[in-house]
Parts: sequence; structure tokens; C-alpha cells
Amino acid sequence: MSLSGYTSKDFLHFGTNGSWVGKIAVAMESAGDSLEVFGRKPPPLTGDRSSWWWTDRSLMDGAGHVLRTMTRWSDATWLKGTEFSVAPDGSLMTVGSEWQGNAFGLKDPALIGFFSATGEPQSVAPLPQGLGEIHWYQCAFDGKLSYILSHGLIYAFDKSGKALWSFKPPHVSWSIAVSKGDLAVFYGKTIEWYSTTVN
Repeated sequence: MSLSGYTSKDFLHFGTNGSWVGKIAVAMESAGDSLEVFGRKPPPLTGDRSSWWWTDRSLMDGAGHVLRTMTRWSDATWLKGTEFSVAPDGSLMTVGSEWQGNAFGLKDPALIGFFSATGEPQSVAPLPQGLGEIHWYQCAFDGKLSYILSHGLIYAFDKSGKALWSFKPPHVSWSIAVSKGDLAVFYGKTIEWYSTTVN
């Protein structure tokens, strides 16, 4: 996991067990697209994949160099106005549209898309309307299901964009994340865990 400010190029890096790893100086140079467009294939990726990580829509190596940048949905349309979440296996989920969105969140996302841990586009599907403004900290992904916190409800979506279930936490929540195989819900200084298994 990595944390940074909006203007800092240094990231605080933590291991999967929460231990402090150190700082990473990020070289945000331009990188190739992840999708074959107009006959141009993206370059193959090599190196130690265990050290790769995501920041926004860029896949980074352990030294903080950009390996690949997500600029298009899997259908080759431009990927704009997007919010992201990374699964424990390194794969990426993004919600967005072709038109709406800014640095302060995404207004009523229309699409949900998925990328592999090495940045290959996998699929894109429509989302139901009316989710409202969505920020990255209101999205979570466990590699199979996606979770979105909207209007006080937490929705679970499959990769086709279908809402499978929803529930209302007992407290006003502001952030969600996949943790310990379940869903961590944050409110105030408290974290609650919920099972995502439907009996």
C-alpha cells in the first residue's frame, strides 16, 4: 500500500502486513498505453511483479517507475473521469464514464471496468444510474466483486455491472476497503468488518 499527498512525489510504502517499508520517490514519466490501439501493441512487461503497485491509473515498479498507464477502457474508448480500487491480487477495478468527473470525485459513474495485475484491460460494463458522486475511498474490489458506498448504502456488483445485493451499515460511513477477506467499513475513528459471503 502507498500513500501520498496531491503535490508530493514521495510515497509512504507499507507491506501487506502493515509493516513500514519506507519511502518511494516516484518518477511520473510517461508510459505506454495498456491496450493495442491502431495496430500498436503495448510493450511486454518484465521484472519482479511482487514489487509492482498502483497509483491512480498507473502501474509502478518497485523503484517508482511507471510501467503502464490506463488510458482506455477495454473497448478502446477513452477512460475519463475515473475512480479506482486495487484488489489484494493486484488487479484493478475502475468506475467512470467518458465525460463526467473531476479531481474531487466522479458524478454518477456510468461504467465499471477491470484490468489485470499487469495492466491488461479485461472488460467494461454499464452501471445502474443514480449512484451519485463517487470518490476512490468509496470503492473496494476483492478480485471478484466490486463494492461501492453510495447514499449510505453499500452495493456489491459483479463484473457485468449487475448489483447483487446491498445493505445499510448502522452508522454513517465514509469509506470502505477490502480487508481480511471481508469488507472494512470506516466511520469516525472506528472500523467495522462485514462478511461479503451471501448464504
